[in-house]
Amino acid sequence: MTDIGDMAANRLRRLLLSDKSALPAGFTEVVRREAERTLSGYMDLKGRVDVLIDVDESGLYRIEIRAAAEGIIACKRI
Repeated sequence: MTDIGDMAANRLRRLLLSDKSALPAGFTEVVRREAERTLSGYMDLKGRVDVLIDVDESGLYRIEIRAAAEGIIACKRI
């Protein structure tokens, strides 16, 4: 009986994670543009910023941002 309960729990977990990983339409693009806007204030970006958003097995969102820069912009002291 434990096997059936474990199987049901695992299936429910996968279903919930699947639902959580369905981000609203355009969400990743908005995050990508914001990351690009922010990073471009500090660096001379070369090319497009890439963003990957995924859900791990524990249900946490994992966000990966990749960008290339040719240089750093001097920061102004506040």
